[in-house]
Amino acid sequence: APRMRAFTTLRVDIAAGVAEVVLNRPKKLNSMTAAFFSELEEAAVMVKDHPDVRVVLLRGEGRAFTAGLDLAEGEAAALRAANRPSRRARPAD
Repeated sequence: APRMRAFTTLRVDIAAGVAEVVLNRPKKLNSMTAAFFSELEEAAVMVKDHPDVRVVLLRGEGRAFTAGLDLAEGEAAALRAANRPSRRARPAD
């Protein structure tokens, strides 16, 4: 099985064929930063490559799924991160 990694903006739990990917910045209403987009891409690849995963559940911790882009980190940086093409994008098998 692929190695699990600790993320700063997400939590990934895998059990009984279900990968639960949790946006994990509840105090910031799970607003999306450049780090979030990078980690989400890495988590997606990790879950895709995990032999036991059959279902992915994506949710937000706390009272909001997400408030959208975190403009406090700089609007330009957040927009670049949100719009950059994935380096790992590949057609589905």
